[in-house]
Amino acid sequence: MFDQRVTRLFPVGSPEQDMMRELERQGFRRSPAHNGIEFLDFTRCELITATHWFVRWRAQEGRITEIWGMYGCTAP
Repeated sequence: MFDQRVTRLFPVGSPEQDMMRELERQGFRRSPAHNGIEFLDFTRCELITATHWFVRWRAQEGRITEIWGMYGCTAP
């Protein structure tokens, strides 16, 4: 699962900047934070579907305190 991959690669206590730099290198883009939750998103479009990957996290003093990943598809 994507969530397990995210939490394994970027466990609680990891440097927030390292995680953001790696995900942005992979094509994720940052969106504005909301209610203290940070956002990085990636979308891949194919013919009539789109697959979306989302990484959400909270951090204090530059360290991840909570992180989770989600993904899903959309179609007409």
